[in-house]
This record gives sequence, structure tokens and C-alpha cells, in this order.
Amino acid sequence: MSAVTVRRVARDDFPAAVRMIQDLAVHSGAPQLPKVSIEILENDGPLGRDLFRILVAELDGSVIGLCIYTFAFSGWLGKTGLFIEDLYVEPSARGKGAGQALLQAAAN
Repeated sequence: MSAVTVRRVARDDFPAAVRMIQDLAVHSGAPQLPKVSIEILENDGPLGRDLFRILVAELDGSVIGLCIYTFAFSGWLGKTGLFIEDLYVEPSARGKGAGQALLQAAAN
């Protein structure tokens, strides 16, 4: 059995990332699809202005999950933190540890 691996997003992953963000909206019952696009990921994401980060999970060479996150700072607490915006794992790959691996990689 193959292990799930996690890595930073690459430009070639953007179409899969857009699809998974849309799938997450459908899964969550959102009334409309997100406005995300490949261009937005390219311009504002980790390969552009770096306003947010994306990690992808792979299994057997296929992208099966993603985690989109940003950093936050609390003046009240006097420390930084992490804000998870989107976490998604393909239904066929759930239960294999991808979600946990994505969260752990983001925390690290």
C-alpha cells in the first residue's frame, strides 16, 4: 500500500486545486461555486504574491487533497498562528491519512 505524501503546490497542480475547491463547496452544500480560478491562484498564491499557501497531498502519483492556509498574528496573544481556509480530500481517498498529513505539514 502506498503512503500519502504532502508537498507544496506546483503550477501544474492549479487545475486540480480549482476543481477540489469547487468540490468542497458542493460537498459543503454552498449555494454557489467559489470564484477561484487558475489565474487567481497564480497571481495571489504561493507562486505569485504569496498571500496564501497551498499544500497538496498525493497518493500513487495523483493529487488527492489540498490545504489552503494563511498566517495570522494576534496582538492580544502576542504570537502568530495558522488559519486553515480550505481542507479537502477526494472522497475515494478518505481514511488514508491525507487530511491529517496536510494539517501536520501546514503546522510544521
